[in-house]
Amino acid sequence: MANPVDLVEKFKKLFFESSKCTTAEKWKVLGQEQDGFVVSWESKEGNLRNPVTKVGFVDLENQIFKVLHSFSDSKILVQASVNRHKSLIGYTTKSGNDLYEVWFAAVHERKEEKIASSPTQAAIQFLHRTRDPVFTSDEMKFKEKFLVFMHQNSVGLYQVELSKSADDKWFQTSPITSDVIVRQFSWAQWDPHLQSLFYVSVKTAQSRLMQGEEDEFFKEFASRPPQPSLSCLQFHDDLPHETVLNIPLNLPEGTAPPAGLPGPESLYSDNPVPLKIHDNTLELAIICSNKGLAYVCHHYIYYGKEGKEVSIDECVNFAYSVTALHHCCVIECVISDVPANLAYNVLPTFVLHGDQHLLVFASDLFTHLLDVGSAHEPCNHVIISPPMAVPLYPSPLNYSPPKLGSRLLDLSSLELYTVKVTKSELSMSFRFDHNCQNRIAILHQLLQHYNDFETASELLKWLMKNEARSLTTSKLVQELLIGTAYANATKNIPSDALPLITILPLTTASKQPRAGIVWLQQKELWNTAMTLLSPQQRLVPYRADMWTRLWDAAHSKPSERFCPSHVADKLMLSLLCYQPEALSRSSTPLSPGAGFSSISSTLPDLVRSSRDGGKENFIGLLPFQEAETCTASKQEYVVAVNLRELSMHLLKGATQGPRPIFCPSPMHVHAVATRFVGAQLEASRQVCRLMASCAGVEAEKQGERGFLLIDQLDENRRQALFIMMERFFYCAEAQAFPVPQGFTSFFSYLGYRTLPWPLFLQYNRRHVFELHVDAIKAIFGDMTEKRLGVSYKVGLLQLLPRTRARRILNQWGHPISYMYRAREHALLLLSGESANRDHRQVTQRRNTISSRGIAAFPSADRLSPLDTFLDLLTAKASLTELDIPLLVEATITSTEDFLL
Repeated sequence: MANPVDLVEKFKKLFFESSKCTTAEKWKVLGQEQDGFVVSWESKEGNLRNPVTKVGFVDLENQIFKVLHSFSDSKILVQASVNRHKSLIGYTTKSGNDLYEVWFAAVHERKEEKIASSPTQAAIQFLHRTRDPVFTSDEMKFKEKFLVFMHQNSVGLYQVELSKSADDKWFQTSPITSDVIVRQFSWAQWDPHLQSLFYVSVKTAQSRLMQGEEDEFFKEFASRPPQPSLSCLQFHDDLPHETVLNIPLNLPEGTAPPAGLPGPESLYSDNPVPLKIHDNTLELAIICSNKGLAYVCHHYIYYGKEGKEVSIDECVNFAYSVTALHHCCVIECVISDVPANLAYNVLPTFVLHGDQHLLVFASDLFTHLLDVGSAHEPCNHVIISPPMAVPLYPSPLNYSPPKLGSRLLDLSSLELYTVKVTKSELSMSFRFDHNCQNRIAILHQLLQHYNDFETASELLKWLMKNEARSLTTSKLVQELLIGTAYANATKNIPSDALPLITILPLTTASKQPRAGIVWLQQKELWNTAMTLLSPQQRLVPYRADMWTRLWDAAHSKPSERFCPSHVADKLMLSLLCYQPEALSRSSTPLSPGAGFSSISSTLPDLVRSSRDGGKENFIGLLPFQEAETCTASKQEYVVAVNLRELSMHLLKGATQGPRPIFCPSPMHVHAVATRFVGAQLEASRQVCRLMASCAGVEAEKQGERGFLLIDQLDENRRQALFIMMERFFYCAEAQAFPVPQGFTSFFSYLGYRTLPWPLFLQYNRRHVFELHVDAIKAIFGDMTEKRLGVSYKVGLLQLLPRTRARRILNQWGHPISYMYRAREHALLLLSGESANRDHRQVTQRRNTISSRGIAAFPSADRLSPLDTFLDLLTAKASLTELDIPLLVEATITSTEDFLL
């Protein structure tokens, strides 16, 4: 939280500059208008012994201070309001017997008029025009309107006619007229920037609609208790007000406080910012934004045991709910085991935190950052631990909040606070709270809203160092993959393609309720849009304002987001039939443009395309060479499948969803899919390098890369690197992310150097490792040519596809390779298949073999078994297809003990 701004010093400075007077004490803020605050103070003038109360207006943004009214003595003012031209002022006083009186005064006429008095809370509020009326004659007259609130009684709309004199001063020219617009309300709130009045009233049961209606049904309906409803009146300049919102309220009833608990001195709080008229039995707050956002916030306390009164020493449940009308959902939170003496003496504060968040906090109890903005659906709400240090009862200022921050006003000390949930506080909460969903939410905030991959990387390094054995680390790595890919893909995306990002993968967060001391859940609401007045039914149909934007948001339900795990399920089946040697280089087309001819030839270009959206936040080398030696890599196959599935999902979502997305050109679908697939590759490289650095392996510092790097590592670092690479590989497969080129061979060789041999074979049988030619060559080169080493090599060859095993056998100069090659050669001939002869010269170890030829191993009838076998083969194939030197060498090798 930033250092508070002392408003008293600012008020005194502006007051001295405007009136050259320094005697001003006991400053109070009496109200908030569209362009500033109404304030009061006490000062001594002339020979007066006692100070007098004055009322003024302050515009902090434009540094304007204006003295509006001076009283003859000291007044106890609890609330005040001024009109747009600062020519009229209304104020509310409170006497010693808690009697509220509402007064009206004209600034230039120096006269006061009592409007109303009430034993319940009362207030006055002027309506502000957006523009002055157009006068058709020289006489400039118009009617000024203001509201008078009396709790549990009524809300009256008052009008007074003003006339402008030659010296540009406004004077009252007619008596005040009034009309009741709301009767018997229990709660009301005024929004000065929207010029909207929110109130809660109780509607009685409707009378019989038609004659002959069944009496039993009517009696049952009439016997139901009246249900409160939340309504909103929108005021206009020259048009009548209209009801734009009507929501039936089904609020839970709180538990009465303990009898011995000291409560508030008064039933009313009398906080004029924001202006609310209510008692302490209903804690409600409405927060709206011109962008079409609306929140209904409610707070209550309940006791878990029914039929039992709460004592001071017991604990209760502190609960609140936030209904996001633009998302048609409600977020409920319950904080259990809160001492009663604390719960009944604190109030939660709801304030906008930037454009996308709602900050909910109670001093020394909790601080929650709710992600409920319009950028995406509500998700990833953060519980800040420990709670932030904030004032006890601040007043939220929800108009134009700072970016990633909130503004609060402490009416008791007149200090203005700017509260920001910083990256350091998110990092501390990540380390302090072990809840997996909360940690996923923190990573989401850092990647999407703070655009800070470095802080997220540091948190993951800390996690791998301190909680490496935790079962939740894989979920956090998956969130890092998804979040990084989404952040990279949505940077500087074309404006025409912006609607498509609403169905791209955003997060891996679960929608299940969070259990524990803080219980947080999210529920969907039905028919929320039915509570709003449609644009067609407005006084001025289809005129854009906050309520039309809210109606559009409540009606727009985008298609379901693309789920990478569904692609992973398809890949699990299709990869069983995947044979890289049987495929040529893939040529799946990408978006038209330079450098996008095929995936196979431009995978680096595809990665670079995902970085074009903004500053490249990944600089560094991977611990292996990013190159593949196989004909068609698994990475290309995964990229092609992701591109196809994502393109189809975007196309269906843009044309066939619950509310089709307007997309001017089908090419935007393929462009967005290409950008996201490229972002997947980039995110995979970033996370892979990060996981390697978690094991203390950085290619820039090691000097070597690939297999040489693995060979020079000690046993502990090699084990740590394998654990990190295994987790990365699991997370990438779970979310169908392509791994970087060269990773599979590096991971296979790392497993060979780290795992025991039986476990290494088990990994290969379960298709965790992919034994490409370069990895097999490195493994064969590391093994001995003795009996154990040869048996290991033969075991590996049996796990390889036939084409790859034949390639390895042709390059292995061991005698047993001749035997396997000869057996396969004979098998192909005897089965009638075409056997291409290997024309490479077989090295003869004996000169006698080349001289004797097929006369080796003579029998009694001068015919050798080899001669007989060759006769059998010639009956199946021609001599040109026979590889006689290979067969002879294999026959001789089979009679020797070459495995020492």
